[in-house]
Amino acid sequence: MPSSKKKKTPVKGDVKGLVKTLYGEMIANDLVQLKWEDKEYKLKLTRKDAFPAYLPAVHAADSAVQKKPEMNSIKSPMNGIFYIAPSPGADPFVRVGDEITQGTTVCILEAMKLMNEVQVDRDCKILSVLVENGEAVKINQPLFEVEDM
Repeated sequence: MPSSKKKKTPVKGDVKGLVKTLYGEMIANDLVQLKWEDKEYKLKLTRKDAFPAYLPAVHAADSAVQKKPEMNSIKSPMNGIFYIAPSPGADPFVRVGDEITQGTTVCILEAMKLMNEVQVDRDCKILSVLVENGEAVKINQPLFEVEDM
């Protein structure tokens, strides 16, 4: 009868053994981060000493390459849920290609059950919408790519 090798799982309550086992799995599978949870524990392990193998080496010649200019955008003034329209099924506040003026409402951010209108602070043209309707956004996250007018 063939024998099957089973990995030892830590005894319930053996946090040190659990972390050791999970870290061993991270090393064996070349993982930089691992999240694990069960009824008793919720763990997130991150290796600060690990670098993904797929990162290209930087050469001195690459330093001559210019950085891409920073995108001109309308950024989120707060954390919240992004809505492009005043209600489901309604027309969006703005569309790609729209030329808008200062004070125009471009979206709503829901934060703590309050709906907050986001208004543009300059005349501009909408080049692209950078987030999906209903997506959670963070403060200063670009919402729209714009061109000043």
